[in-house]
Amino acid sequence: MDNVAKDVAHECAKDEADVKRYFVAFWTGYKRIADWKKILERIERGEKKIIRMKQIREAIREKVDDCLRNLHGPLPWENDDQNAIDQSNAGVSQKLPQDTKANDLLDNAWQRMKINYAPGAKSRIYTEEEDAFLICMMYRHGYAGAARIRMEIRRAWQFRFDWYFKSRSVQEIQKRCDSLIKVIEREQEEIRRKEHEEDQRLVIEGRRKKQEAALENAKKNRGNMTLGGSQMNAMANPQINALTRPAANPLVLNQ
Repeated sequence: MDNVAKDVAHECAKDEADVKRYFVAFWTGYKRIADWKKILERIERGEKKIIRMKQIREAIREKVDDCLRNLHGPLPWENDDQNAIDQSNAGVSQKLPQDTKANDLLDNAWQRMKINYAPGAKSRIYTEEEDAFLICMMYRHGYAGAARIRMEIRRAWQFRFDWYFKSRSVQEIQKRCDSLIKVIEREQEEIRRKEHEEDQRLVIEGRRKKQEAALENAKKNRGNMTLGGSQMNAMANPQINALTRPAANPLVLNQ
């Protein structure tokens, strides 16, 4: 409830205590409200929309952070464990300053961003450079910030002669952003699938190596037991033969 109250208070400019009181009053007596079922349906639709928006923001953040990490190594706003892994993988010896923000790096990142389009998903109208710019601007202004993204396109000197891109309307930019979200999510799903398959392969390989090691140890133990039994038999045979051999006739020996 605390998180909900904070979000609503921030969005609606209401006092958090008032929001909590309304929250408790509503959920304890909502069935007394006329058409309460329709109200619950609207709430559920709103919650699904919020969840979807979070998924979109996370997909954009992951795409842009991957690009920045490939260009600059560890990112200051990530946790230290992840930074250590990224630094070792990227071979970067010097970290970015701790006060570095993502927005400080976006202006150069979009020109080097690679987008893995699915077959037939690449647009014949928008270039990969334009798509990368839109993704980075969604990171900066939000998924629904098409109007601000349009202004960014007009201010970017890289597109000063790209009249088609500069003349796109807010609706057209938002439509292209929707298509790019699907491309990003498909790309990330493919990456996660490959990572899962690799993890499964490593698990199976580890089990196979353990089984081979156990089998090898069993063979060695069986060989040692066989060798030990042979030695014991060799040591015991002379004693058995001495006990079972018939005694020599002393008369024959004297002759």
